[in-house]
Amino acid sequence: MDGRFRNTVSVQAFDLERSITGTGFDGSYNGRRYKADYQGAFDVNEWLVVQGGADYERQNAVFPAGLFNPEIDSSFWIAGVWGEAIATPLENLTLTAGVRQDEHSEFGGHTTYRATASYLFNETETRLHGSVGTGFRAPSLNELFGPFGANPSFGPKPASASTSALSNVSGMERWLPISPTSSSR
Repeated sequence: MDGRFRNTVSVQAFDLERSITGTGFDGSYNGRRYKADYQGAFDVNEWLVVQGGADYERQNAVFPAGLFNPEIDSSFWIAGVWGEAIATPLENLTLTAGVRQDEHSEFGGHTTYRATASYLFNETETRLHGSVGTGFRAPSLNELFGPFGANPSFGPKPASASTSALSNVSGMERWLPISPTSSSR
């Protein structure tokens, strides 16, 4: 395909042993994280790139028994698929649109999206930016069961945000918001 199709595959493994001592909240944490992901990109033509991918992550952690809690051995997995289009239909104009679907073993499915637009005014080296999107973040095992500040009733945090700004691209980057950034959680 003349180099128009690119692939990236990665596999990760992470092992963590953490101890907190000398505080009123002494504790330890033993955890593991495994992750695999794939990303592909295809140059459809000179002004359009389509990307997509998938990932899978599994985490498990053991929190030893403490003064007020029994030993906790917990795990979760999360799998996701995503797609994105990056278009430059006119010189100096870049548009992006993406969507992602995640499935979490404890918190179910969540769909998120993001769209952006950016235009560069060559004469003044000024860029006009805008974006809108949503997000999803599940609590970590440490946030649910860890020795400090944990709460097993924490749930996922959906969010949405939009921004718009002007920036000068010559020399030092300077931003001037042209409307307040808004977000909700």
